[in-house]
Amino acid sequence: MVLEIVSEKICLKTAASSATAADMAAALPAAEACYCLFRFANDKGAPVVFLLCCPDDAPARGKMLHASSKGSMVDGLVGFGVAVDKNLETSDPADVTEAWLTSEIYGGEAAATTITAKAAPRGGRRLVKKRE
Repeated sequence: MVLEIVSEKICLKTAASSATAADMAAALPAAEACYCLFRFANDKGAPVVFLLCCPDDAPARGKMLHASSKGSMVDGLVGFGVAVDKNLETSDPADVTEAWLTSEIYGGEAAATTITAKAAPRGGRRLVKKRE
């Protein structure tokens, strides 16, 4: 299901009984923010995924409205008996591929890499007055 907020109401944009990752990417609008709720069926299981798609070309008001309403939307789905297993966000509908979904949901090589940061020096810079 692809859902969007229009005039402060949640509207169903498109729905399908089953779809692949490519079908979902094609159903997501390229210039509007929207939500996508789907069951990602594969050989590892079938988790329910909630996806927030905010393309760069979407109007700022729509992106802010969808992003700020995301938590309430997920809580509302739980109230209807839909247990969301994974929340995802993307800014490009083309990113929604089988490989990306698998790595985001189950982890993988992309998720296993970590960025190590240098430790900051302890304490502040010491100021010393020069004696004249």
